[in-house]
Amino acid sequence: MTPEHRDEIVRLLEAWDPNGDDLPDEVAVALDADPALREVFDARFAAPAAPQLAEPTLVPDGLGARVMPVARKPRRWGYWLAGAGGVLALAASVGVGVGVVGVVGYSTVSSYQRDLGVAASPPANVAPPASVWEEQGPPAMVLDTPSVRGGEVAGQTVPLTGADGERLNNEIAQMLSKVGYIDANPNGDGHEGRDVTLRDPTDSGNRFDDPGVSGFEPAATRPLSTFSIDVDRGSFTWTRGQLRSGFLPNPSSVRTEEFVNALEYDAPQPESGPFAVQFEGSPSPFSDHELVRITVAARDPSARKPVHLTFLVDTSGSMQGPDRLGLVKQSLGLLVDNLTAEDTVAIVTYAGSAGVVLPPTRATEKAAIRSALRRLEAGGSTAMGQGIGLAYALAHETQRKGHENRVIIASDGDANVGVVGTGDLSEAIRGYALDGITLTTLGFGQGNYQDGRMEQLANDGDGNYYYVDSLEEAQHVFVDRLASTLEVVARDVKIQVAWDPSVVSEWRQLGYENRALRSQDFRDDAVDAGEVGAGHTVTALYEITRIPGATGTQLATVSLRGKPPGEDAASTEWSYRMPVGAMQPSVAASSRDHRMAVGMAAFAEHLRKSPYGATVPVSRIEGIVAGAVRPGHDEDRELLELLATTRRLEGE
Repeated sequence: MTPEHRDEIVRLLEAWDPNGDDLPDEVAVALDADPALREVFDARFAAPAAPQLAEPTLVPDGLGARVMPVARKPRRWGYWLAGAGGVLALAASVGVGVGVVGVVGYSTVSSYQRDLGVAASPPANVAPPASVWEEQGPPAMVLDTPSVRGGEVAGQTVPLTGADGERLNNEIAQMLSKVGYIDANPNGDGHEGRDVTLRDPTDSGNRFDDPGVSGFEPAATRPLSTFSIDVDRGSFTWTRGQLRSGFLPNPSSVRTEEFVNALEYDAPQPESGPFAVQFEGSPSPFSDHELVRITVAARDPSARKPVHLTFLVDTSGSMQGPDRLGLVKQSLGLLVDNLTAEDTVAIVTYAGSAGVVLPPTRATEKAAIRSALRRLEAGGSTAMGQGIGLAYALAHETQRKGHENRVIIASDGDANVGVVGTGDLSEAIRGYALDGITLTTLGFGQGNYQDGRMEQLANDGDGNYYYVDSLEEAQHVFVDRLASTLEVVARDVKIQVAWDPSVVSEWRQLGYENRALRSQDFRDDAVDAGEVGAGHTVTALYEITRIPGATGTQLATVSLRGKPPGEDAASTEWSYRMPVGAMQPSVAASSRDHRMAVGMAAFAEHLRKSPYGATVPVSRIEGIVAGAVRPGHDEDRELLELLATTRRLEGE
């Protein structure tokens, strides 16, 4: 930040009236980035607001005395820089060529911000990218992204050679391995240090559950496909961040259904009831099978119900950094900006213990809510279970029938104190969901991210799971799709597709492996399933083989079963026939929606290394998508960008 820019921020602070207009976005970002400016702000505005934030009247008995932990852990990225400086000196002694490793130093904060797309210091537990601040110590040895990743295949074995053509020696390779940028000798051939594998240094601590890939089923003996509906998009957002950082994603992190449902589809509104169902099919452009698309569209009400939100914010040490707690504050701030007078907000934090930061407060008191968010700091261990219990106790105090009552967890998913098992947490959350308090999980950060836990908790809490990697994604979740994010139109929604064995010989569902249910679970109301928000579209894709010469008029019967929102109630069932006439003669003759869904599914199957899609060239997928881009759908252009990036990284 230049002195002139800082003076302008101070001038805006001095002119701001907390009882009038909202704090300008430019000022809010600067406060998060500059501790000195924060002190100026707190001296003027934070102290008068403290009595209101500490008001215990709406806090459950026994909880008002709970306080936020203040212990903080030192940032670990400074140690990384010091160690990397030593590597640099050693590398210089053997003449490492700049085509493979280089030295980069940036003198301003804005250079680092440009690389990460954030507004403050480097995140904890994450090795810096190919740039560091000169003022933070010796310049670090880094991989030269344009020359290495542009000409080699990321994730595969490549030689590291010096300017004189000699191989990088064993000692330097091992030191780079410790820093986190390479795996030394990945092929295990005994030649230590001669070969390395480029990898994402932030990926080693991330946890993903791999449910495998579904195969083909014979319609004659297994005609039923039963699964829980899913409208999450966390997997797609995670992958997008990895690709934009120059790395191919961990195949286990890719869930095909979340890729397909990251797109918006122009499905018709229901004429009656909560759903409309749309069918379309075509020959597959990638195999000898046909592809069938089933899209379920939920009604989009004219007015949103009032919401009562309890933010549960992870303030443990692992949440230090602008891509974690810094981005949490900005994201929840966007949500607060879009709430109305009938909505309420409460804030609970957890680290070594849990505490109430803001009791239930009218959303119109935006200055008080923002002040509470700004004061959140990271430090300590992670008592997720204790925080969840406290958040739900607080949410119960403001629960209103006919309104949306929701807890929103913002975390990296880590849990290391108290109740830490996902199973234990899930059991408690399912009980709250039966009482009508739903749960949304927001994932942040890289390096020790627990994707499986965050997705599972959202499933158990009758809510949705999002991974937030940028303000762009926060805008999508909390502004562009606010109603569908906050308002549920149907709970425990299950789908059962009954394929007609006289027309279809075999079928395979693309994705939904961790949402699959037994056939008998479809009408068992005790079995938990997925939730659909207002205006959501949910799409499932199948590969099928039809029987030559079959004369039947329908491919399948699709049944939906779900409960009304709120407290637990009986389910209602709807059925729809999928006509043979929904099949188009070619993929080119199908709608743009269908082609985009096909392209997105093929992209996911390729990235997850599915045996049915791993060998499909990205350029072929790119061709399908390029011809189907829909006017007004920015996500279509984004998909093209990601396909082009993948093609470059794979060296195609």
